[in-house]
Amino acid sequence: MRLRNGVVILAFAMLCVSGVSINSQAQGLPSINLECMENMVDFDLPNDETATVHCTLENPNAYSEVVELAFQTGELDSAGPESVTVEAGSEVDFELVLRADASTSAGNHEVNITAHVTQAGGVPVGFITDEEIHGLEAFVPEFLDCVANYGQASASVEGGEDIAITASFACDSNRNQSFKIELHLVSSDASGEEKWPSGFNDMSEQDCVIEITGGSGMANCQFLVSTPSNLVDDWDGCLVILPEEVLTAGSCSVEDSLAIVVSAKESSAIDVGFGQNGTLLGDLGVSEESEPYVIGGTLAVIAIVIGAIVMLYRKRAV
Repeated sequence: MRLRNGVVILAFAMLCVSGVSINSQAQGLPSINLECMENMVDFDLPNDETATVHCTLENPNAYSEVVELAFQTGELDSAGPESVTVEAGSEVDFELVLRADASTSAGNHEVNITAHVTQAGGVPVGFITDEEIHGLEAFVPEFLDCVANYGQASASVEGGEDIAITASFACDSNRNQSFKIELHLVSSDASGEEKWPSGFNDMSEQDCVIEITGGSGMANCQFLVSTPSNLVDDWDGCLVILPEEVLTAGSCSVEDSLAIVVSAKESSAIDVGFGQNGTLLGDLGVSEESEPYVIGGTLAVIAIVIGAIVMLYRKRAV
């Protein structure tokens, strides 16, 4: 106790020799007031990896003070000033920027900000001054952020043909986990995934599973999709791969997707060759100029035959 009192007296003497008047309201000892606006901060992962704490240092004394700052942030990265000079009777604002990423565990993290007056009026006083501490909590949410990369930009097949897809799926997460990657089908004019049309089926032989450890993971996937063979019109849309926890896909314009077009099969018809080059009439030696007369005569003969059949049928009925 005597040693402590002696140190204080020595510090007073040094301050007085330096020409600094001691403010009686400060009880003789250099001090600093530390105030921070936040007692709790939240991270918005994966959209924003940073969170900011806003603090103020107030010097109630009649002499300038040099204040050293220290930050205990655990797993979180941090950036802030190491020391600040606060003039007599004034305030200084500073910020502590905290950073979390995929390697930071989810949950609450304790953060302590410490302010310590090390000089007063140019005189070292760190050995007699107390520390000011502000404690807060920083909440890191659990997150999963994935990106799909397809082996091709689009696929076009005829109805009844299968669509083969190769894609890679990369994810960042602050939780070690594994899950399946599933296939989704969306029509181009739909706002989201609906019931798959008849004939479209996921025929993939193996599940695609991704393992995330240490903040990231990647999987290479292969899918096979059947298409309907009885399409009347062409069908276009997209195929989307997503984690199994995502039940339905959004529209093709908002998802990382593979554009697909399934063409309706052309109907085959018997070609009688009327009015076409290289047709039956041409093979019979009928010129293009004569074709209308030949066709007209043929139709007239057919009409006469039909009329005769009708009249014969009526006579037999009488």
